[in-house]
Amino acid sequence: MRVRHCLLLIPMLLLTACALGEGPSPTPPPPLTVGPPPTLTFSGDCVVSRELADWLQYSTYYVTRFTELLTQAGSKRAGEMYEDVVMMSRMRDDFGGIATPDCAEPAQRLIVVTMTRAIESFQAYVNGESSSLDNTVAEALGQFDQVNVIQKDLNTRLEAQLREQQTGQ
Repeated sequence: MRVRHCLLLIPMLLLTACALGEGPSPTPPPPLTVGPPPTLTFSGDCVVSRELADWLQYSTYYVTRFTELLTQAGSKRAGEMYEDVVMMSRMRDDFGGIATPDCAEPAQRLIVVTMTRAIESFQAYVNGESSSLDNTVAEALGQFDQVNVIQKDLNTRLEAQLREQQTGQ
């Protein structure tokens, strides 16, 4: 009789242990919300080599880092992208606040618009409002390729200005 009670008790203990081991389901993160793009700051003159050089340095850094983050995040599942999208938004906001000289205005606008579109797409995907990222990463990379062409042209302009300043003195 005792053996029977023990045999009946063992499955109940195992089921109870399994139920306790599962625990409550984790609380999902709140919906991802990011602010609107920043107001762009256009000031400076590309004739001033320092202003152009500073903008080129910042823009190259931010485009490179954003592209890396975008590519890495694009290969993750929606639930794993939350922090990446928050970081993308911070990068866009930081870069959008950088003073942009006159000749770099089109590139600045293209960079911020590209970042914003990517962020919006990733945000919708993370929040379950979109079932896929579609071509978001490829489109952003294509836009950043256009930015790279503009950056190279501006860099060539900067190098010419610096040469002229050295020979003119």
